[in-house]
Amino acid sequence: MAQISKYIRLTKNLDLASKLEQMARLLSFWLLTDEQLESLAQFYHQKIPNQYTDLYPCKITWGHNMPREEKRCEMGKFIGLPARDLYIRQKSDEEIRAEARRARLAAEYDKQRRKLYYFGP
Repeated sequence: MAQISKYIRLTKNLDLASKLEQMARLLSFWLLTDEQLESLAQFYHQKIPNQYTDLYPCKITWGHNMPREEKRCEMGKFIGLPARDLYIRQKSDEEIRAEARRARLAAEYDKQRRKLYYFGP
């Protein structure tokens, strides 16, 4: 964070400085560990419901054995991050293979099409 604030001080463009600061905050959010997410939920009375839990405008639905990505998304909703910043969908191995297969078939099709049609000099 200190490195980034050094670059922000060096820049003369206030919009760029603001964007760099925003990116640094979002990166810090994405680097939270499981323990840090649990600690934040506990601090904001969201891990174990009590009399303060319902006083927040958005509650966290914190389940046992939730993966870190789901905890991060729930915490992001709680603090008001836009939905586009929360979900990064991971592709399965089968989806990656299917995508590679489609790309290979498209390349072969283009190669064959170029062989069939000669456009001349």
